[in-house]
Amino acid sequence: MDRQAQRMMWSTGSRERQGFTFIELLLSVSILSVGLVGIFAGFMYALKTLNRAEQQIDFLKRLEEKIWEIEQEAKEKGGIERGKEEGEDWVVWVRAVEVEEEIDLSEDLNRVELRVWNASREDKGEELITLMRNVKEEK
Repeated sequence: MDRQAQRMMWSTGSRERQGFTFIELLLSVSILSVGLVGIFAGFMYALKTLNRAEQQIDFLKRLEEKIWEIEQEAKEKGGIERGKEEGEDWVVWVRAVEVEEEIDLSEDLNRVELRVWNASREDKGEELITLMRNVKEEK
């Protein structure tokens, strides 16, 4: 290639590129880094949500087991004993229901408040409040 042809290629910019410039590489790496950080943050949020869902399922399972025990005990004894009972990771309060109407159901109906939590963690746990009627034996 003669010198005049080289000058024409140089002035028109039709010369083949040999690679990327430093600025282009820096820009592409920074864009990829921001994307990867976003993806990582999304995964961390998903793991945190999954952990909380597992805790909720565990709490609900323990609430169901304990309320079942209370119901079985009430059937065996013919009623629910009022008061407070505590375990390692649960507490239950049984109180008379205060009825403000003329019909007095307070002897037959109890307010049962059951709370469970994870004993190994500082977590508030879950609470269930329900009403249970004392079972009267047929004579």
